[in-house]
Amino acid sequence: MARLRLLLGTSFLAVVIFTALSHGLPCTLVYEQQEYDLSSLSAVDHWQVKMTNATGNDTVIYLSVCHPLRNVPRGCSGNDTGACIAKVSSENNVEVTVPNAGRVTSDGLSLHGQLVEYVMGGGDSCPEGGNIYRTFINFICTQTPEEETGPVLMSLTRCQILIAWMTRSACPRRLDVVTDTQCSIQFPSSHHKLHLQTLRAEKFYSASSVQPNAEYEINICGPVMNGSCNRKDVAVCHHPEGRSPEVMATTQNMNVMWGEHETLILTYQASDQGKNVEVIFMCDLSTAKTEVNYMSQNDTTVSFGAQTSAVCPPSANPSCVLKDHVGNVYDLRPLHRQQDNWEVLRSTSDGQEILYYLNICGPVNPGRHFTCPPGLIGACMAGISEHSAYNLGLLNSEPTINVEEDSITIMYNGGEPCKGGQHSYSTRINLICSPDEHGPVLVKETETCEHVFDWLTPVACPRHLNIGSDCRVEDPLYGNVYDLNPLRNIHKDYRVTGEGDEFFINLCGPLVSSCDGQNGTSGVCQISNGQQINAGLSTSQVTFNDGTLIIKYTNGTSGCQANNTRSSQIIFLCDHEVSGRDGPKHFRQNGCSNVFFWKTKYACPSFHVVDCTLYTADGTMYNLQELSSSSSNLEYYTADDKKFILNVCRSVVHQKGSRCAYRAGACIVDRTYHNNSVNIGEVQSGLYLEDGRLMIRYARGDQCVGHERSYQTLIELKCDKDETYPIPQLISEENCTYYFEIKSAAACPVSMKNNTMPLVGKDCAVTSPSGYVFNLSSLKRETDYEIKNQNVTMTLNVCGALNNPECPGEGVGICSKDVNAGQANANLYYLPGHLSLHYTGGEQCHGIINRSTIITFVCGAENVTEGPVLVFDDKYSCIYFITWYTELACEKRISCFVDTWTHRIDLSPLIKSVDNYETVNPENPKEKFYLNVCRPLNPIVGLNCRPGSAVCLSKPGLQGNNPLSLGHPNIIPVSDNEGANIMYVHGAKCTTEPDYNLSSMIHFICDPSAGKGKPVFKEVTHDCQYQFEWRTSVACDILFKEEDSGPQCQIRYDQAKANIDLKPLYRPEGYHVQFRSKTFTVNVCGPACNNSGSCSSDGDSYGLSNKSELEWHYGQLRLKYFGGSRCVGSLSGHKTTIVLFECDMSAGFGVPVPDNLMESLDCQAVFNWKTNVTCIEGIYATEDTATSTSSSNSTAGQNSPSIDSLKDNTIATHSTVTAVIGNILVVCGLVLVAGLVLIKSRHGNHIVAATRRLFGIRGYGHARQSQFENSTLLRETKSIRIFRRDDSDDNLIRL
Repeated sequence: MARLRLLLGTSFLAVVIFTALSHGLPCTLVYEQQEYDLSSLSAVDHWQVKMTNATGNDTVIYLSVCHPLRNVPRGCSGNDTGACIAKVSSENNVEVTVPNAGRVTSDGLSLHGQLVEYVMGGGDSCPEGGNIYRTFINFICTQTPEEETGPVLMSLTRCQILIAWMTRSACPRRLDVVTDTQCSIQFPSSHHKLHLQTLRAEKFYSASSVQPNAEYEINICGPVMNGSCNRKDVAVCHHPEGRSPEVMATTQNMNVMWGEHETLILTYQASDQGKNVEVIFMCDLSTAKTEVNYMSQNDTTVSFGAQTSAVCPPSANPSCVLKDHVGNVYDLRPLHRQQDNWEVLRSTSDGQEILYYLNICGPVNPGRHFTCPPGLIGACMAGISEHSAYNLGLLNSEPTINVEEDSITIMYNGGEPCKGGQHSYSTRINLICSPDEHGPVLVKETETCEHVFDWLTPVACPRHLNIGSDCRVEDPLYGNVYDLNPLRNIHKDYRVTGEGDEFFINLCGPLVSSCDGQNGTSGVCQISNGQQINAGLSTSQVTFNDGTLIIKYTNGTSGCQANNTRSSQIIFLCDHEVSGRDGPKHFRQNGCSNVFFWKTKYACPSFHVVDCTLYTADGTMYNLQELSSSSSNLEYYTADDKKFILNVCRSVVHQKGSRCAYRAGACIVDRTYHNNSVNIGEVQSGLYLEDGRLMIRYARGDQCVGHERSYQTLIELKCDKDETYPIPQLISEENCTYYFEIKSAAACPVSMKNNTMPLVGKDCAVTSPSGYVFNLSSLKRETDYEIKNQNVTMTLNVCGALNNPECPGEGVGICSKDVNAGQANANLYYLPGHLSLHYTGGEQCHGIINRSTIITFVCGAENVTEGPVLVFDDKYSCIYFITWYTELACEKRISCFVDTWTHRIDLSPLIKSVDNYETVNPENPKEKFYLNVCRPLNPIVGLNCRPGSAVCLSKPGLQGNNPLSLGHPNIIPVSDNEGANIMYVHGAKCTTEPDYNLSSMIHFICDPSAGKGKPVFKEVTHDCQYQFEWRTSVACDILFKEEDSGPQCQIRYDQAKANIDLKPLYRPEGYHVQFRSKTFTVNVCGPACNNSGSCSSDGDSYGLSNKSELEWHYGQLRLKYFGGSRCVGSLSGHKTTIVLFECDMSAGFGVPVPDNLMESLDCQAVFNWKTNVTCIEGIYATEDTATSTSSSNSTAGQNSPSIDSLKDNTIATHSTVTAVIGNILVVCGLVLVAGLVLIKSRHGNHIVAATRRLFGIRGYGHARQSQFENSTLLRETKSIRIFRRDDSDDNLIRL
């Protein structure tokens, strides 16, 4: 007895099932080619549905399926009664109230949508409204036993009983399954079967021969229909010139077999007087329409040939980027669904619905409640299970461009046999160019089982592409002419290094130097192992491809990888501020081709830039130069596929995917239609303050739709010191104005006023404005400190008197020999950048003033020598200046690195803890600058530079030989297009602007050949800022990989503002993964076998652990191993491994599993790894959580459960109970909602709708698919925020 309890109002329902062996009427329903068999339910004598009221009396409904009730109370009358109602008292006394609530009939079963309805009518008279009792049972298919419910009462009103019943017996079974025919054969390299009858013509194919002169009618895997030979089984009809048609072969003995070079041969045996016929099929992925041609014949055989995609093995990665004969590019990848599928719903004439699943650029995905057969299938007729679904074609062809029709045809051939094996299902999808996305529509189903879909989509529209000469090319959309001739170097070639080789490159003409002994031919010369190789002939042809400029050098030295020629490609990237005269950068080598990137302003159309600094009357400065990028943009995405592109203080950078009007500071791009953009504001003026808010306005955009005004954009820039990366957020849109907000540390104000009033504390302590307490009392000691500097020896103590009896007087804090240089006190002064003690009241000097000493305590560089240093003796003022470097003066040091979008620039190697950097003004060599990086200057004996300064200027004429402070290191460095900048503020008072302080800015510029380099003074700006330039290799982003990178284990996770550490996943023995006949061993953060991070059981290395790369790739964490065993098919020539990590808190540490891509990869292993280590919760997990997770995943070395593991068990038990309660609530929801729906209608479609909602079954509607796969830990939003992205190298390479 199985009991299901459900609390519903004041009623209590229970289903009690009694079973007994019995035989009833036939209980099956056949619709088209599907059978519904309820006979397993009819084997039960009767089913009970009980409803218990608060009074204690039960109402019981007795039901039967496909036979009269058996073994029920006597009052249930009639031999054909299928439903009966009775009351049962608390004493179990049974009183039949409705003897006959419905009769069993032979036509009671019918199909309504996706459910089977069983109707029992003709019951007893009903006292309500003169009706009669009727019972309706709606059987709903479920695939799992856990979801089966038994009969559930939905309603009992007006003598109508409504029952819902979820059962596996209601799932259809196909009757038309044909697995093998005479024309079916296994693919040699795939588990799929080829069904050649997919090529069977509705009538026949025509072919002709010249010698002999004859016409042929031929069909594939079927007879010629309505042909010249009057016979039903004719496979080939021969019509010689001047003679009557004759039968050459029949379909009675046909055979299919694989031939050499993966050709497929269909053989027809000869008729009585004919010859054998063979049709040789050759794989051609680009053939959309198959034609049969005569080839040859001999005494016994006539041979025909056909090129077709139908015999090509299916591929998981079909071609998706196409190019037509005029160079237009078509990218079908936006139509690919990573999850779900494109859905088409077809309604039949009898009210049934058929659901089709389609996908582009990959196989259909499994559905949640409707699915497709397994395999590399491009389309299917979906079913509740894979056994009731239909394969409508394999991924075995390439799309075909129909230029004249503005369309693209995609064929999926070789679906499962149909019409008893005479044909096989296939799919034809016609992608038709349209400015709007409409989705697929079923047009027709042909007699040969081909399903034809039309699909209006902008993806089928060609991208703008143009090819120019003389190193010039025109943008076909906006008309700008790009001219790369200024980059031609007539004196010497550009020298580039990459992957151990050296390259010499020039453009708009041949190399200046010779290459491989030839002059005037090469455009790129590659030097590898001391040998010169022509890597591409010179050319002046420039290709404009959707915002990107490309020059291709082809026909270089031959013999590369068999018989290929060398080639090179340069991709030019727009950067408003880079001339490009430094030449290109090597990106990577793809087999015989090298790819270079070249950033230059000559790849940009005209643009507009405004000042991105703002000075206010109260001495505050805003500097947003960091946000004003000359090479990339800020982007913001909405849920309806719109992309907002913005820049700050300058025009949007023109590049692939960001083709806006030239002066636009903000625009909208429709992501589904690449060339459609709207200018929502041009750059006109700079920053301004409005009610205390920092703003920038872009005006005069395109005409606002439905209004007379133009679009404009307002951006509010908010200070957020913790926000490293600027993220634009769309706040609202009204009256043709878009309002954005950007939070950034760059938007924080910087005070430039001369604010030098110190704070004073007692007892050797002082509190800073931020609340930090400095306490130097620990420096006070019984043994005095001694300073020796040339001829001067001094003794001092801190915040207390000396213990040296040689120093005269009491309370002396410092003395020089026997001269009192100041009385001790504990009054500690605070100024930004340093602390100080002022010892005054020493012996008289010059007869008019007393000697004094200023001891300044500075937070210096990390390795600086601590202790006092006499830096200056002001003999005129009788003041000793002592600098003391100590950690006690450190509140915090600024970080000395810059995190860009792709890498980190670490300037810390430039920090000096001894001496300083020195440079002079080239126009006035007597002006000398002293500098340090991110830290204060080290002591400069003889110069009294303000303590804590990072830059000082010494020049003649300064009073007391006191150099000018040019600023303190209080602001972290920021990135720019060529490296990084750091600004030092709060320097000495500016003489030209008395309300301001001096400051300085150092521009660190990447120069791989400069080593550490040195600073060079450039200029002084109008706002008292000294500008320096520093060319250094430290500021470079190295594009090539280090030879030995070591195991990569950590990576920055910006969303969590923390690092992801993969070390917990490391196993000494690695992870063993079975794939086909091989066993792979994979590891993380260390080797898996020998020195490999990944290897296979046949001894091959799939990448070395010390040649690895851990990176974010389109939002997914990816680990790559390089340098494995040799492999000819690989671009690098070696086997590699990719591990893709996915956040899953329920997976524990998880294990790697092979990706289906490995089916078609010989040189690369790909694994997916679900783990909690990459989740936000995992990153911030406590020690206990980490220990618990670790113990639950460990299988060795644990003899007894730990407290943490017991805690896990408790949590698991609690989770199990919670899951059970959740399941009960789901069933309760089913009964409640479905009952409310079915009260008003008896139709089964309402049951299906209610059930879908309750069980989470999605309907047939065209649901939008998210364009991003975010972590399940992140909340869903109506819009998606994206950080600024650099140019997508991979997308550029694909074109």
